[in-house]
Amino acid sequence: QRRVRGAMRGYLWVGEKSPVFGYTWQRAWCALKSGMIVIQIPDKGEQRVNLKLCQVKSDAFNIARAFCFTLFSPVKPLILQAQSSQEKENWVMTIHKAIANAIHEIDTKHTIPDNSNSGRDSKTRIKDNIIPLSVLRELQEVPGNMICADCGKKKPTWASFKSGCSDLY
Repeated sequence: QRRVRGAMRGYLWVGEKSPVFGYTWQRAWCALKSGMIVIQIPDKGEQRVNLKLCQVKSDAFNIARAFCFTLFSPVKPLILQAQSSQEKENWVMTIHKAIANAIHEIDTKHTIPDNSNSGRDSKTRIKDNIIPLSVLRELQEVPGNMICADCGKKKPTWASFKSGCSDLY
């Protein structure tokens, strides 16, 4: 494992659910850079995941292996296993930061100057707290996003990672 200014790379084990054998595990080269994680499994090619649409959890549910964590992507959750507890925490922390940076990058592209201080420190604010339309469209195109995961209502028009369904659309 190697970390360099927000980028990280190294080997992780990737768990895939098998209908017969529970989980099968393959060693994969993983690289985290510029808001993406690239997972390369020999003979399976490369998988790229855009982190601005993901969440990472420090544990892996129903997995009886040490040092596992879950990356929830729009397509499917990825169960990843590090070689040690410290390595796992490094990956989880770095992925958290990469997700925050990817979201912050979106926010800064959609800011306007806040000149209300008239001459004091110039600040910026998110324009009307609106998510860019391109990001909304990207989220809506993910299979399964046309139904609220919390309450089952069709065609939700907003989402929040931090809270569950408020039943207001």
